[in-house]
Amino acid sequence: MNTKLSAIRRIGQKAKSKRGATLVELIATVAILAIVSSLSFQAIFIASEEYQRATKISECQRSISLMQRNLDKYIKTAVKVKFKSSVTATNITDAINEFVTECNNDPDTDTKLQDADSDANDKYCDYVLYAFVADPVNAPDALSFRLSKYNKGSNSFDAIFTVDNIKEMNFDLKLMNSSPDSILFDYTMNSMTNFEIINKSIDNNLADKSEYSVAAGSVMNNITDTSIALGSLNISTDFGKTYNTNFVYFRTTQRR
Repeated sequence: MNTKLSAIRRIGQKAKSKRGATLVELIATVAILAIVSSLSFQAIFIASEEYQRATKISECQRSISLMQRNLDKYIKTAVKVKFKSSVTATNITDAINEFVTECNNDPDTDTKLQDADSDANDKYCDYVLYAFVADPVNAPDALSFRLSKYNKGSNSFDAIFTVDNIKEMNFDLKLMNSSPDSILFDYTMNSMTNFEIINKSIDNNLADKSEYSVAAGSVMNNITDTSIALGSLNISTDFGKTYNTNFVYFRTTQRR
């Protein structure tokens, strides 16, 4: 009798195993797959965000390096440098136009703007370095810095190069202690922070708010302006939006 019952149980177990997975097992499998899928999507999102952050920071670092290299090519041969700030202009274009009018209406010939590349009577070339917000909607704190050269034909400044993704520049004119006749054109550039670049951080409390910055400078041995005013200038979106009114003007020997 026991032998028959054992045989019947074995046949029942075999039959059960052939029926496949139970409903509970199927539900458990689907739940596990759903959890794994959600974790995968989260990992992809995190990886994508990290890639964007690293890419933007890399762009900021390259921007600062590009500005440093290009600016030094021009400023090192400067014979005159001035920090300018308009008290009446509401944007940088008006501030520079006011400066052009002021210089060219001055009775002092040396004050008038020069363009040696197109006028044989001029010895020098004049430049302005200024900032503007290229994308005020999506990146209101990101400045584009532009170097422009005076064009006597149009009586305006034409763009030479533009560098994006810079948050702030601070300039200083200092006398060199080791060489009293030389002027140090000192400047510091700050990039955007990770937090400002990507506002979609998963946890804003963990967002990196540090800045990438570079302090640099050029020694100007060709300064001929004996009345050069030493001092400092800030260009940023802070402090009353100084990018709207502040700019750097300098005169250089002709580039050939």
